[in-house]
Amino acid sequence: MARPLNVLLAEDDDPLREVLLELLAQRGWQVHAAARGDEAVELAQRVEPDLSILDFHLPGLTGLEVFRRIVADIRPIPAIMISGDASREEALAALDAGFVEFLRKPLDLTSFRNSIDSVARRLGALDEPAATISSFEAPVAQRTGAARGSSPLLPTRLEDLHLFELLTFSMSELAARGLSADALAQIAQVREMLRGSIRFPEDEHVGRRLRVDARPPADPGGERSDPIRGNPPTGGGFPDRPLR
Repeated sequence: MARPLNVLLAEDDDPLREVLLELLAQRGWQVHAAARGDEAVELAQRVEPDLSILDFHLPGLTGLEVFRRIVADIRPIPAIMISGDASREEALAALDAGFVEFLRKPLDLTSFRNSIDSVARRLGALDEPAATISSFEAPVAQRTGAARGSSPLLPTRLEDLHLFELLTFSMSELAARGLSADALAQIAQVREMLRGSIRFPEDEHVGRRLRVDARPPADPGGERSDPIRGNPPTGGGFPDRPLR
């Protein structure tokens, strides 16, 4: 039987931290969130987490420094790094220090889900062989309505929506579910609040087009260069450095 995880989440982006907290809590895990690196270390000393999810550039201490403090002062635990502006050298330093995954912002929630599923299975906190969308589909009201009264991000009448659906389905897919124009407008406002922190399906189409347009013409006399190599797409590590 799967056991609940004790998770440390350190992220200074308030809307993103709230969304990740809700998604993790819907798994039945205990989530302890901090906005600063020094606060994260203090939390870790009190709760002794099983897993840490750390932004790289935190005020107080960096995510890398937080992780090293946890390993040195508490115990080694798996950790996932998320960042929108870490350099290649900083990302490789995180992987060398022991982070199991490095995810870039805007965050791809499917990649995020797959990463935490992989860690959870290793820790005995996930029974099923593979994650399903339904594992993140508890209505927002199940979490926020019972435990905290209401979501700070969503209007009350949207709390019966599944948070993972709201953030990973396209607006046209949400419209096809019969949502009113008013509800869709409110969802668009929530997405705009998270723009730059989470990658939405509409962003993927734009990003793919820009990457294709940016490629140089093929060189018939030599090997074609890859402008993406060393600059990974959102949600993954570096293609020439296998993740542990």
